[in-house]
Amino acid sequence: ERSGDNHGTAVAGVIAAERDGAGVVGVAYGADLVSIYSPWNESVSSLCARVANAYSYARSAGVDIVNDSWGFGNLFLGGVNYAFVDDFASPNFAAAGRELSNLAALGRGGLGTIVVQSAGNAYGYGDDTNLHNFQNSRYVITVAASDYFGQAADYSSPGASILVAAPGGERGGASGIVSTDRVGQAGFTSTDYVFLAGTSFSAPIVSGIVALMLEANPGLGYRDVQEILAYSAIRIGADWPNWEFNGAGN
Repeated sequence: ERSGDNHGTAVAGVIAAERDGAGVVGVAYGADLVSIYSPWNESVSSLCARVANAYSYARSAGVDIVNDSWGFGNLFLGGVNYAFVDDFASPNFAAAGRELSNLAALGRGGLGTIVVQSAGNAYGYGDDTNLHNFQNSRYVITVAASDYFGQAADYSSPGASILVAAPGGERGGASGIVSTDRVGQAGFTSTDYVFLAGTSFSAPIVSGIVALMLEANPGLGYRDVQEILAYSAIRIGADWPNWEFNGAGN
């Protein structure tokens, strides 16, 4: 990572920090990681080309799971309306959309590469995962964040395309998610660990869980993984008055 860009190290630690007797332990501490780096301070067209290349590389390299702890919804935090900017029908995003589809159709020998994406942290700005083609794709497991008390985190972007939530921590102090940091002054803190919050850290928890699922049964397709996650989840926020139900019998 570049100087001052520490996000990926913390995300990686949540997934697979080693169980080596020191520091934090990742959800799937025996997993192998492949780093695919993209700076976020680029133009939309440049970034989308990088995303398309990343998806293509992940498929050709035989990656089982892609963790996307990013999204265009967070650009709402800058005060600009980015609703529908990540539209797979637009020239900027068409290649990324095709490569995402290829991950599902061709990845893992046709079983489908598992793509896990953070829902975003822009609830307070009116963002919704349905406004973004990455988070509303049927090929993607979109993950919201729960807080320290097991309820929906106040920053977590909502949307019908969210499949599950996972702990994302709360802002400030030790109620965040603890993970790895870059060494010394290069990281978020002068220590080699950090407490953070956001859907960027709930998504890799799910990626780690999926890694353990595939370790137990490598023959699971991407739809199987989605279904198992849905069946094994529990309902949170049961006191909310605006829950609606579809025609499913379970």
